[in-house]
Amino acid sequence: MQPIYPLNEKNISRHCGQLVCAVTADGSRHIGILSSCRGGQLILNDEAVDDVSGGTLQMKGAKKAPRKGKGRKAKPAVAQTLGYPAGPFGPGPFFPFGSRVVLDLALLTLLFLIVL
Repeated sequence: MQPIYPLNEKNISRHCGQLVCAVTADGSRHIGILSSCRGGQLILNDEAVDDVSGGTLQMKGAKKAPRKGKGRKAKPAVAQTLGYPAGPFGPGPFFPFGSRVVLDLALLTLLFLIVL
């Protein structure tokens, strides 16, 4: 484990998408994939969201929806997420570290990057 210090949004955001362990002031530990850090909150295990457009990230090779107004019929767009492995209950996103966790930065005591 490698400590992430100082605990500010700019420094923490550099590690988005990586496995981390967050320890709060009361001693509880939360392990998960760092999704984002903004607005004074640390979010673990969130859906894959594109920071620029706010939309869902697409898999490589996924076709984009055609532009409107070019004489083509617009097909309904199907939201595609990153290729998560199928879970134990069938196809679909599987999050081995649990559901979404939102922590206040003020409550964090330590944040570790888990290096495998």
